[in-house]
Amino acid sequence: MADRIVEDDLAADRLGTPEDCVPMALFLASDAAYVTGSYLVVDGGQLLAPAPF
Repeated sequence: MADRIVEDDLAADRLGTPEDCVPMALFLASDAAYVTGSYLVVDGGQLLAPAPF
């Protein structure tokens, strides 16, 4: 039941898997990753969800 509640709050409509982090890891490991001082969030859109209260 808790999984269903969490999934309802995600823009991706499902819980993430470790494989969902692979594209970000590959990007950061590449020569194209000219990124500093940033938060790169891989959360299925959970930050977009409204507050639960």
